[in-house]
Parts: sequence; structure tokens; C-alpha cells
Amino acid sequence: MIACPPKVQSALSNIDGVSTASATRKSATVLIDRNKVTNAQLIKAVQSAGNGFNATVVK
Repeated sequence: MIACPPKVQSALSNIDGVSTASATRKSATVLIDRNKVTNAQLIKAVQSAGNGFNATVVK
């Protein structure tokens, strides 16, 4: 099962320090407080949203 955008958006939004999150079938965009959120947290949240979902942080 591949993660759907609402699952990814929800997973990202639940991270302390994420101001906004939006997701499509191909990508997600988040506005974060760099003092509270790490790249590893973002990647883990996306990957935990569903099997087969890959994550890479692009600045």
C-alpha cells in the first residue's frame, strides 16, 4: 500500500515545529522551524505514513 497525500500531510503536520504541510501523490512541502525539526524527523514521518513511500529533503 502506498501512502496517500492526506496520510503524509497528517504525519508531517503532527511534528512539533511544522507550521504548514501539504502533500500530493509526488511530493510534499512543509514550512518548519529549523530549531525544532530535523531532516531525519521529516523523513521518518513520511516513511511511516505508508509502505513504499520514499523521502528526500530538498532545500
